[in-house]
Amino acid sequence: MKAAIVLGALALPLAAGADEVYLRSGGHLSGVVVERRADGVVIDVGAGRVTLPAALVTRVVEGTPAFALFRERAARLADADVSGWLALAAWARDHELLTQSRQAFEHVLSVDPGNAVAHRELGHVVVEGRWMTPEEGYRARGYVFFEGGWVTPEERAGLIAERAAAAQARQAELEAEARIREADARARAAEAEARRAEAAAYPTSGIPFAMAYGSSPYGPYGTYGPVVVYGAFGGFGGFGSGRHGSGNMQGPNCGPRQPMGAPPPPPNPPAPRRDPAPPREPARSPATPGGGVNAGQTLKH
Repeated sequence: MKAAIVLGALALPLAAGADEVYLRSGGHLSGVVVERRADGVVIDVGAGRVTLPAALVTRVVEGTPAFALFRERAARLADADVSGWLALAAWARDHELLTQSRQAFEHVLSVDPGNAVAHRELGHVVVEGRWMTPEEGYRARGYVFFEGGWVTPEERAGLIAERAAAAQARQAELEAEARIREADARARAAEAEARRAEAAAYPTSGIPFAMAYGSSPYGPYGTYGPVVVYGAFGGFGGFGSGRHGSGNMQGPNCGPRQPMGAPPPPPNPPAPRRDPAPPREPARSPATPGGGVNAGQTLKH
């Protein structure tokens, strides 16, 4: 374990330089410069090596970063020095060297598997008298991993049931809305059918206006709706009882209109019939002896 921790210290001499690399963006990296090239800088930051293009680097300041100090101290520790490794791990943790701190605590457990400090620092838990990782501890206590977290089987079943019930309720709501739309459509269709049946039950009687005066640009309905003319043909204009103006006509300009579907009014009664007077005979004048008319006399009727 120690060899893995101090491998960088053995491979790279401390004289290689410990630097702070400042960037044009305002940030900086702390680590050990491994290589400087014309096109960039390679720096070891502990978790790995990073190559920075020269265009991004403003300056490199030599110093002794925490990473270099950690490697130096780890190289001087003995493998079995539990106290020394615990102290180094805590120091690395306080200097935000989390990777190196974890490695040091794991080294302590490789030497002393029951070390409680190292177990707690690594987040381990005690279950039935044994140290376990958090995942092992949850599984040992019967938890299951569900959607990014650990829950009991009952909680998992409850969540699934709640979601299923919500889905069913939503489906029922959608089906109810569909039934309402269908009923509304049926009601509109029934209303339209009722209007058609009513129109068929009360047909318009009489002579359409267009039949009397010719074709109409509005068909058989005229300008203001159905126009009906009652009476017989004859007389001026072809309507009425044979005398001008005596017909019974209905239209936009021919008196009051009858309501739709109303029975037609009775026809006009015929004019009383008069017998022709007998011709009158001419008055006779007094006869003259010669059977003629005297001169100067006038015939009177």
